Amino acid sequence: KLNVNIDGEINGSIDRLQFRNFIASTGSHTQFKGSFGIKGLPVKENIFISMTNAGVQTDAYDLEQLIPSKGLQKKLEPAGLIVFNGNFFGALKDFNATGNLVCKLGLIKSDLFMNLNFDDLNQSTYHGNLAVENFDLGKLTGKDSLFGKLTLHSYLNSATGFSFDSF
Repeated sequence: KLNVNIDGEINGSIDRLQFRNFIASTGSHTQFKGSFGIKGLPVKENIFISMTNAGVQTDAYDLEQLIPSKGLQKKLEPAGLIVFNGNFFGALKDFNATGNLVCKLGLIKSDLFMNLNFDDLNQSTYHGNLAVENFDLGKLTGKDSLFGKLTLHSYLNSATGFSFDSF
């Protein structure tokens, strides 16, 4: 059972909704704040989301409750509170996300085009700019003896998957 608290203004018809000063929270540390529009409901394949200056925060425990995945909580616990501020434009599976992710491990800046495969996230593809600053890869992977803090600025031409198993 998932309890969600919602506050804000919602205007429009079901196929063209506008959310203003919207706040949704669940769990101990998960919250979404922002103003955005959603077009195309109720057909999932037609949904298009336009969101600017939105904020999301969560932690490993809450994320595991939202997206059950074997080992996800244990892998992300070192990150502590995970905060993302940015923009999102596109469909649920095919979108552009720009913004900054900050946690105890470091900072990640992204401008990525994503194509998610919800049946198998390791078949998801993405490309775009990714910058990592002072990110403690050793703590994330549990292999402090192999990895330290990472800083890089890169363009991902074509990347696939999100598997932690490769660490």
